[in-house]
Amino acid sequence: MKYSVLSVTIILTVSLAAAIVLPAGAGPFNIKLNSFDVALMTLEKPYQSFDAAGKSVTYAQAYLVRLHGDFPKDRALLMELYVGTEQIEEYGGLPDGIYFQVYEKSKLDELSGQEFGYRFESDGIKRLGHKFEPQRFAPFKAMKEKEAFSRR
Repeated sequence: MKYSVLSVTIILTVSLAAAIVLPAGAGPFNIKLNSFDVALMTLEKPYQSFDAAGKSVTYAQAYLVRLHGDFPKDRALLMELYVGTEQIEEYGGLPDGIYFQVYEKSKLDELSGQEFGYRFESDGIKRLGHKFEPQRFAPFKAMKEKEAFSRR
């Protein structure tokens, strides 16, 4: 069976358009936050970083913040995550959402009361309708890292 150049062009155009159009609920703007929780965990391997003055700091514990809802898997869509105007530079995936870690209580307190949000590329920050209220989960009792991730 022979196809004309026009037929092939039309078939390719329609195929490409079908690949670009996402089904309802699958697009990057259908991000949904159902709930979140916070736990203090003892890190299996201490985390090393630098403070504002450039001095090396080692953390043996971190606050684990888990966001439960609908988020892009494996950062495939390059979503930026925010608490207020603070961009969360590192976050990871969970079966039912995403997580990030906060290493200092002062930072946890600073972010408290700010609304969660996200952004794709040059779009403005879209808010998720939930404020970060870590004090709801206090008092914090340190638990092992594996326990903090697997708790219900």
